[in-house]
Amino acid sequence: MTNVAGRDTTLRLAFAAAVVSPVAAFAAVGSTIPLFNIYRAEDGFTNAGISMTVVAYSAATLTTLLVLGRLSNHLGRRPTSIASLVLLVLGCVLLLNVHDIGILMPVDS
Repeated sequence: MTNVAGRDTTLRLAFAAAVVSPVAAFAAVGSTIPLFNIYRAEDGFTNAGISMTVVAYSAATLTTLLVLGRLSNHLGRRPTSIASLVLLVLGCVLLLNVHDIGILMPVDS
């Protein structure tokens, strides 16, 4: 009986992680646009620079989804999910200290 109880706990934790992970990812992704507006106000980013950053971000996201969408079929769901969450956290850490538009998107000045 203890084996069944342990498996139930593991399944509940896995389900909770499966629910929380996409919510955290969507919250992190959705928070970038208002954050760009704060950068514009504090660091003098231009609207054109922010617009190009959003376009580049969207294009990179769509390209990544199309090209790497089947990666989890080859590597497995768990490693792919863990790697994507690690990259998400690293991206959020990068956005903590932005004072130059070149960090968001390399541009020629």
